Amino acid sequence: KILRDLLQPLEEPMSPIDDKSFSPAAAREDEPIERAGTLSLRRFLAKTPGWLISTVVHLVLFLLLAICTFATVDDSAKVFVLGGVANEPVEELMELEPVMLDAEPVEMESISTEAIAVVDPGMANLGEMASFTPVADGGLSLDNFDSTTSEIGLMMGESGQGMTDFAKGAGGAEFFGVKAGGRKFIFIVDSSKSMNGGKFDAACEELMYAIRRLSNEQFFYIIFFDRDAARMTFLPNKEPEPRPVRATAANIRLAEQWVRTIELELRTDPFDAVEFAVKALPDAIYILTDGKFTDRGMTERWLKKNNKLEDPIDGIYPKVVIHTIGFWQPDGEPTLTAIAKEYGGTYRFVPRPKK
Repeated sequence: KILRDLLQPLEEPMSPIDDKSFSPAAAREDEPIERAGTLSLRRFLAKTPGWLISTVVHLVLFLLLAICTFATVDDSAKVFVLGGVANEPVEELMELEPVMLDAEPVEMESISTEAIAVVDPGMANLGEMASFTPVADGGLSLDNFDSTTSEIGLMMGESGQGMTDFAKGAGGAEFFGVKAGGRKFIFIVDSSKSMNGGKFDAACEELMYAIRRLSNEQFFYIIFFDRDAARMTFLPNKEPEPRPVRATAANIRLAEQWVRTIELELRTDPFDAVEFAVKALPDAIYILTDGKFTDRGMTERWLKKNNKLEDPIDGIYPKVVIHTIGFWQPDGEPTLTAIAKEYGGTYRFVPRPKK
């Protein structure tokens, strides 16, 4: 509307004015009376140059377009997140120069100590490898025996040696070729009437040989059995030794003197001897006999109740390892084999040497 009002005076043709015929009175009579504002506007436009009017018109159009443009802008809230990086001062690392400390050398005082002998317990549970191994013909020399440990040594040892020597010295014991590991051993030997005819003397000779091979750091105990048990007694004492003794030269000599006093008696009942031996908790027990036990199975039943331990991880295992030896006669082989197998030991039959 504003634009139309501005352009309307320009569109109407203006009649030329005749200066001669024009007079104020005639104009008032021929033309209608106009408002003073319109006349002033026309006069202003008539005096205004065309370029100025064009400029004003374009400016008005520009403003109208601007109003329309900003009117369509979404009035929804706009969120602007401005972030900046704080220019915090960075501390420079200082390079420290190495400082040399002058330390006086300290002289260490040498201390001399005595060497401590460490006893190798060896292997105690080797009985199931060979439950029956006869002694080679030609006598009772230890050189003729081949033990279960030797068999394992051939399988596991380097150059065939393996663990065959573990029982020598302080590492174990050996009785009629049956080797046992540990430091404490109890020997139970049959002294019944059936051991006459040189059997008892041969068994005692090998027994003392086995004890003399022990070291001073090892312990031994001897029990003979027939109708009762004869426990090791050092003369002139009348009471038997309460526990295994150290294998010193003096103790071995006293034991040998006592062995010579043993007399053969009736029956073959190892119950008391085995009970005492197990309660002493040695590393191994040796049982030697030439025949069947006359205890009606009492020893085997007692062992099943009192010579086994049960562990939640390892299961059931023997409290004390028991090795058995059948001497010159195989009559007691079934019982001896069962005991050795049940309690982690080795059974060995020693035949009568050839004449």
